[in-house]
Amino acid sequence: MIFLLLSISLLSILSNANDNSILYFEIHHPEDIAYSYRGRFARDFGGIFERFMSHVPLIPASPIEACPDAPPTNLAQLKGNMMLIKRGGCSFLEKAIVAQNSGVIGAIIFNNEVDDVDSNIDMVDDGSEQSHLVDIPIVWLQGKNGHMILNSIYKHGMAASLSLPHNHTYTIPANKTPWDLW
Repeated sequence: MIFLLLSISLLSILSNANDNSILYFEIHHPEDIAYSYRGRFARDFGGIFERFMSHVPLIPASPIEACPDAPPTNLAQLKGNMMLIKRGGCSFLEKAIVAQNSGVIGAIIFNNEVDDVDSNIDMVDDGSEQSHLVDIPIVWLQGKNGHMILNSIYKHGMAASLSLPHNHTYTIPANKTPWDLW
């Protein structure tokens, strides 16, 4: 019976390995938001972080909703950094496409509900069959965290600095001996 439960649990974990994966990241500054955060990768589109990155600037999109009808105007600041986007105005996939076209390495989309501390929204394809256009990581963040981060960035007039991911293990390429089991 225990074996059956462990097998079912392991099967569940493996089948969801690339689906709604959790991402942990840390903000270093501004100091008032220097904590560890938990997000969720988009379910039907986007990539993963291929390596650990430290002190990556997190820049809010301007306008913050980052929709196709009002794309970000602060492209010079965004290029090569992480983009912070607020939910609303268009689909998650449209926001992801706008983010990718802005030259960012990934995007964090946070809930537009300020007091949200427990939402687990699945960012899914909007049915437009454009999910293949997004290769960068897209992460969901609860509203309270997103609003606290955004307000701190505005208050201090500086980008947040983050390190991510904190919970992924990477395969190290190795030319190991064929007789060794490691």
